[in-house]
Amino acid sequence: MNRKTQNIIFWLISIPLIIVLLGMVSQQEKERRIQDFRVDIEYQGGDYLFTSEDIESQVLTKFDSLKGKPLPQVKESAIEMEIEKNPYVLNAEVYTTIDGFCHADVWQRKAILQLIDDKGKCVYVDENGMLMPDGETLPARVPVANGNFSLDTINPEIEDLTIDDLNNTSFEQFYTIAKVIQNDEFLKAIVEQIYNNKNGEYAIVTKLGQHSVLIGSISQLGKKLEKLKIFYKNANARGGWDKYDQLNLKYENQVIGNKK
Repeated sequence: MNRKTQNIIFWLISIPLIIVLLGMVSQQEKERRIQDFRVDIEYQGGDYLFTSEDIESQVLTKFDSLKGKPLPQVKESAIEMEIEKNPYVLNAEVYTTIDGFCHADVWQRKAILQLIDDKGKCVYVDENGMLMPDGETLPARVPVANGNFSLDTINPEIEDLTIDDLNNTSFEQFYTIAKVIQNDEFLKAIVEQIYNNKNGEYAIVTKLGQHSVLIGSISQLGKKLEKLKIFYKNANARGGWDKYDQLNLKYENQVIGNKK
């Protein structure tokens, strides 16, 4: 028997076997069932605004129990869409594995600011300018922005909104200040509050001493806050900053301290 004939016989026998094996694998895949649903959350360095239990409850409320369900019946994209309805979720990826587990990898939005109006209503703003509802259960520790504004018509729980959608200069400038603070480890650690006063000027309150820090407009904001960092360093070396009730950053190349 020559080699060509051997090859033909080999493939005539192998092809049906391969088809049978593929059929068996396909049948096993159809019969494989979900063992459990697991959630992993990437908080991106921010405070926790929800837990894996919250996501599990949300998904299982919508889709009933996933446990025991055949793998082909699990619609990963539908689960992703449901998870992303959570206003604190940036993105979700859902997939199943051959060992029978359904996994959800979830990325949380990173809050950088909390807006609180004069009636006490509040919303969060994430690093991309998206609004999020108040985290009543797990509040984020971020700077609080106060001023003469209202949040009555804003409900980020039922609609996707950004700072730009609000068409409010004060909100946009609060967000600009918060982004600069967020990108500086020293400022992020010390700034507790941002507000605009009756003159429409912006100021911050820090954890360092009992004083306010007047920024004025947000023009040259980076330079103004850099001056503040240098002042704190030098003032600490000279005996502290507690003797001031206000620091004024409005003027170029100087920090004016008003003593108590």
